Amino acid sequence: MPDERTLNVRINHHSTIESRDNDRYVTVTIAGDGSDTISELKRKISEAICNGIPPSEIKVTFGPCDVHIGQEYIGDPYIDESKLKISQFSFLQWLEKFPDWYLTAKALPPPPPPPGVAEVMAASSVEENVSPEEAVAKARKEGKLARVQDLQKPWGSKPVAPVAESKLVGLKKLPAKYPPASQPSVMAGV
Repeated sequence: MPDERTLNVRINHHSTIESRDNDRYVTVTIAGDGSDTISELKRKISEAICNGIPPSEIKVTFGPCDVHIGQEYIGDPYIDESKLKISQFSFLQWLEKFPDWYLTAKALPPPPPPPGVAEVMAASSVEENVSPEEAVAKARKEGKLARVQDLQKPWGSKPVAPVAESKLVGLKKLPAKYPPASQPSVMAGV
């Protein structure tokens, strides 16, 4: 196993994963054994981009299915990128087999709306003659929506209730864990 690996990273400035003529590519060097964390990978991508995007605001994906590597949105409370190792993902095996493949980096989206807010906003545009923001403020005042300070992260300051790791794997927030002898890319016959 090499001491270091060089990864190609496509910088994507649009909402689709399709390649564009104006896409920019950078290379980053990681530990050959995949011992770098996802936060270290994002820091290296941020340094390679050289335009001041904080690592915490970079979304990294892999492959045509846009597999998330790390957080899905800014402030995602379920993913601790400082503990998540590159070796936990199978993309290194795929990149070794197909060296012209790459990771994709783009800006992390904001968090989804807090619970209930999207419904109130949608209903206000159909049923009431008020702006969505006014409808949300009214619902909060009437107690139909939780106050922001009473919400858990990423909207408020309350901690997130712990979620079992197996559930996070099922939700595709964490990579699947294969037995040590398993090699998914080899077993797939690729």
